[in-house]
This record gives sequence, C-alpha cells and structure tokens, in this order.
Amino acid sequence: MNITTTQKHKFNAFMHGFASAFNLSGGMSLPDTTAGFERDAQALSMDWQRVGQDMQKAMNPCAHAK
Repeated sequence: MNITTTQKHKFNAFMHGFASAFNLSGGMSLPDTTAGFERDAQALSMDWQRVGQDMQKAMNPCAHAK
C-alpha cells in the first residue's frame, strides 16, 4: 500500500486546520507525520507479504511432505 503525496498533503492540511481551532496561544506547530505514515505503510506491506508467503506454503502440496 502506497500513500500518495497528495494524500499526505491533504492529511497534513486537515490536521493543521483542525489543530488551529484549538490554538489559543498562536504559537502551536504540528509535528511532521509523513515519516510515520511511510513506516506504517512499509510495515503493513511487509506483514501482508508474510501472510501471502504463509498462504502459499499452506496451499503447496509439497510443503506438507517436509
């Protein structure tokens, strides 16, 4: 699963707007969440690859003979 740059930009813009409603001091800044999304997407992709490998082994008749 790849998160596009547009999706990242839209999420960051949404979070900035949402947080600005609660910003009473005027000095609040949001952390960059881009790296977190990329790590999560990569981890999720690797998890599904492992699930696919496990399913492939389970459906392979020769795998049961080992």
